[in-house]
Amino acid sequence: MTTKDIKEEITQLLSQVDDKAILQQFHQWLQINAKVKTNDWWDELTEEEQKDLIQSREEVKKDDNLLDHDKVMKEAFSWKRK
Repeated sequence: MTTKDIKEEITQLLSQVDDKAILQQFHQWLQINAKVKTNDWWDELTEEEQKDLIQSREEVKKDDNLLDHDKVMKEAFSWKRK
């Protein structure tokens, strides 16, 4: 069954439904699912959060901003012993 076939069948079935509550529930479900599919988490961030993420991404690209894993782990264990 193609997408077109499915849409046509849904349209046909919906035209037979007279229960307003069912139609409203289906309508609400479609709206929610369409919104979830089209919403990008990036768009939900504030401008400041977007700028911070962009800046963080740029900082990670610079080798002098990175720390050696072994060095970080040794330092973390030394803090844990205190």
